[in-house]
Amino acid sequence: MHTEPALVNTYFHLEHLLEEGPQRDAIVLLGDFNSILQRFAGNGNLVVRRCMNTKRDRGGRKLENILEKYRLRAVCTYFKPARSKAPCTYINKVSSLAPSQIDYIFISIASSSSVRPCKVKWGPSMRRFGRGKYDHGLVSAVFRHRIAGIKRDIRKDFSMLRFDKTREEHMLTKKCNQGVRTALETAAEAKDVDEKRRRLRRAIDCATKLLPDRKRS
Repeated sequence: MHTEPALVNTYFHLEHLLEEGPQRDAIVLLGDFNSILQRFAGNGNLVVRRCMNTKRDRGGRKLENILEKYRLRAVCTYFKPARSKAPCTYINKVSSLAPSQIDYIFISIASSSSVRPCKVKWGPSMRRFGRGKYDHGLVSAVFRHRIAGIKRDIRKDFSMLRFDKTREEHMLTKKCNQGVRTALETAAEAKDVDEKRRRLRRAIDCATKLLPDRKRS
């Protein structure tokens, strides 16, 4: 992403992926974008808040347009770092080059409130390169989201079909068998095998609906 053609190609594919994905889903996008975003960027919706850069580069301008278009927020810029720590995510081995913030975590604005404090961890980099902070830091965040409960299908009580049943259960079984028998007679009139199978399936479903719901233990 250091050259202009590679930059345009990368963001073209990124937009294509975002366009193809379900719009109602919460989007989580993270990685090394090699782009510098501007502090307090966004028209209407503030997509970037605290960052160490006051000016954006060409990649940052394209990235901010994508954030606004797909309603994404750079949540890693919404948490104030400790006083002794700068929000940089990349430190060059050449000491004359200034640190930069080019790694981000983007999440849909509607789900951004579910994010807990983001941090930049330098432990993995120090274990790889030895003493000192070099290369990329690990940007981490905790995402807490309540998932909607799945409605379970109500199961039927098939114990009503057993042999040792009461008079009421016996009448229900008789009614169920009569419904199946009627449906089977209708299915026999069909000439197509697939149509017979469909009618038989409907017969079983109709008979199952006559059974009472199974009580939860």
